Amino acid sequence: MSTDFESFGPGKTRKRSMAPLLGQGLFTVDGEKWRHARNLLRPLFGKSNITDLTLAHKYMEMVLDFTIPNDDATWSGWTGPIDLKGLFERFTMDTATEAIFGRSVNSQLWAKASNSEGK
Repeated sequence: MSTDFESFGPGKTRKRSMAPLLGQGLFTVDGEKWRHARNLLRPLFGKSNITDLTLAHKYMEMVLDFTIPNDDATWSGWTGPIDLKGLFERFTMDTATEAIFGRSVNSQLWAKASNSEGK
């Protein structure tokens, strides 16, 4: 696919179904727009980012800190229902922005601060 992309377009069905969710990006465009999107994301998929899990570990620790109380002596080890969608979206955003730009947007920290203010 990386050397003969023109033979592997996203197709009408994927464009129609995924564009409302993903917008005009790597998974929904062809040609020059696809090349541009791919070049923007290329650093994220470099061998050093894939084999070194330090970055992923750093942000997964934040996910766990967000969901598991570590300062409650009465905690039984069980939690109520947890909406993982937002947690994984923020995990992905933080990991990707640090890998691509060298700095995270720290969306998990912002979410944690917002939750503690609302309590």
